[in-house]
Amino acid sequence: MGARYAVLVAMILSVAAVADAAESSPSDGSFLQADPVPGMPLAYRDQGQLSDRVRDAMRAEVARILTDAGISVDEFTREELDEGRQPVDGVLVSILVWDKHPTYWKLQENTLGVTILGETVPSVVYVFYPVVLRELGIGTKKSASYTDEEIGRALARLAVHEIVHAFCPDHKHTRWGIMGHIQGARSLTDAGATLGGSAATALVEAWGTARDAIAQP
Repeated sequence: MGARYAVLVAMILSVAAVADAAESSPSDGSFLQADPVPGMPLAYRDQGQLSDRVRDAMRAEVARILTDAGISVDEFTREELDEGRQPVDGVLVSILVWDKHPTYWKLQENTLGVTILGETVPSVVYVFYPVVLRELGIGTKKSASYTDEEIGRALARLAVHEIVHAFCPDHKHTRWGIMGHIQGARSLTDAGATLGGSAATALVEAWGTARDAIAQP
């Protein structure tokens, strides 16, 4: 398929104190556009492992972050999509919340998410649910506890991270925040996170170019 992979590698929680100290610093700037550009059609699929509350929180957080960046989300549907296949017509990005790494990708075991870039605009964004839970400390010796809203928020942050990779594959990671190369529990679950100014600007421009290209007969 000639796919390119943009892999987000998680932080090992034994160094969480270091990451949390970094996360207390300001992000690389928030960006708010008064009039979001026309909506990006999204779809998602999980394998039945998400509760309705987690799923709703994920959808709401994805929409909030993208709208804050300057892109409205008018469609966010649930779809049936086979592993590794391209999205259905009319859907630009499909978010797949998967219960394991596909073995043939040979990903590191702490990989939280990955993007499969299509030959054209449509992309498939994977977020690996058990890895997210483990990195949050849920079900481990840390016995961490998070609300459904916070778990949905973490899934959404990772999905948006990968959406930026889908449209802006050359955009660099930041030290912290949604586009951080290292993610900690705090950056994944704290309320109100936004894309940094550079990531938001790049995504709005790339989405506008993609939208115009798709609109042409």
